Order: sequence, then structure tokens, then C-alpha cells
Amino acid sequence: MKKHMLILPSMLLVSVLAACGSHTLTEAQAVEVAKKIQAKHAETSFAYPQDKLTLTLTSVENGESEKVDSRSIKNTYYYTYGTASTPATSTSADQTLSETLYLYSKDGKYISAADDGTNKYYSELSASDFATEIASAQEAFYKIADVTAEGFYSSLDDFIASKSASSSASSSAKTSESSVKTTYTYSSKGDGNLTLKANQSEDDSEGKATGEETITFDNYLPVSVTSSSKGQKIIASSATSIDESGEYTLSWNTCEAIYPDLTKFTKK
Repeated sequence: MKKHMLILPSMLLVSVLAACGSHTLTEAQAVEVAKKIQAKHAETSFAYPQDKLTLTLTSVENGESEKVDSRSIKNTYYYTYGTASTPATSTSADQTLSETLYLYSKDGKYISAADDGTNKYYSELSASDFATEIASAQEAFYKIADVTAEGFYSSLDDFIASKSASSSASSSAKTSESSVKTTYTYSSKGDGNLTLKANQSEDDSEGKATGEETITFDNYLPVSVTSSSKGQKIIASSATSIDESGEYTLSWNTCEAIYPDLTKFTKK
């Protein structure tokens, strides 16, 4: 997602896991919780759960949207769906592209299937070919998930470092080009859970906009990032609208399998 005026510190690209019982933290308390999460991550025995995982990404920017939904169950199931849409313009019609891939074992059969929104095909694989294909698909999938998750922990490091010398939960960031006011809040619903949230506003010669970004850890693991911004930026004395949002989730130990209706697919 492109960033225009509102540029928050990387450690604030995150969102609270809403749940009853969550309570507000002071900045000092939030730093202590963050340090506990980092300590758990630094343990030699630490490992990301590998049996099940669901990863989702959604992005909307000035009418254009993207969505990705990937799901995995170790050695038996892999699914990924991606779609992108663009609105109509004065010279072109609206457009939506999508693709869904399935790789799974069920009822003694090993299936590889694909649906691009127009054509639907599937193949039956041998047990050995299936084992090779799903191992490769899941290895690539977990590499993406692990790199993403490590980015959360890096952001947590940045948060700890930036707040270690500060006792204020509200600050203003000013540069020669813009003035951005940022307010931070922190909350937790229990051990290993932390939400960092930033609300920003900007109103100057560069434009006028508001934004919100949050990050959430639960059970000592990164689980979601959300961000949004809306307003206007000034380019060459002309106002350009900003309306964008995004969300990234990692649902560890969770996978609700989706299977294709193969009666509607062509066998290859």
C-alpha cells in the first residue's frame, strides 16, 4: 500500500485483538509487556507453530483493492486465493482478476486444482508427487509467514527503543515539510497480549488527513496489523484525495479448510 502524508514509525503498523477484559496500559507498562514478548521470542526453544496457519491480507486504496487468503494444514492441505480489483475510469471498464489454488489429500485421493475465475481444472496426483508438491508449497508459505512475523518483532524492538527514554504517550512530529500530531495508546487482555495503537492527524500546507495504525500480539505471537488514512494531500497546488486501508493477519494453529466442487472442474 502506498503511503502519502501519514508516515508512522514502523513499530506502530499494528492493531488490538478486541476482547473483553482488555485494559489500558501506561507507556511504561506497555514497554514492560513488550520486553516480555521479546524475551519469549529470544528463547532458544522458540518456534512458530507449524501444524496449521491462516494468513490474510487486504488492501484498499482509492477504489483499488487486493485480497489474499492462504491456509495450510501440515502435509495434507494448502489453499490460496488472491483477487485484485480496479474501478472504472473514463477510458476503461472496472476489472477484477482472481485465482484460487488447492492442493490437498482427501478420501484417499491427492488433488491439485486451480480456478482463475474463467477456467477450472484439477488433477489427481500420486502420493509421492503430492508429498513433493505440498512440501514445496508449504515451505514457501511458511517462509513468507516467518519473514512477516519477524517484522512484527523488529517493530517491537523499535517501539522499546523509542520509548525507553520517553514518559509521554502523546507527541508531535514536525519536519520542514509537514506537521503531524500523533497520540499513542496501549492495552492488554492478559499474559502475552499487547496492542499498540497510534492515531495521527495532519493539517498544514501539505494537506489535511487523519490516520490510525495498530499492532497486536497474542500468546506472545504476532497476530495482526491494521492501518487506515483518509484526507487530502496537496500536489502542485492541487488537492488529491487519500482513502486507504489495510489489514494483515496471522492466525496461528487455525485453518478452516475450503475444498473445491470438482463436479464443476475439468479433469486434466
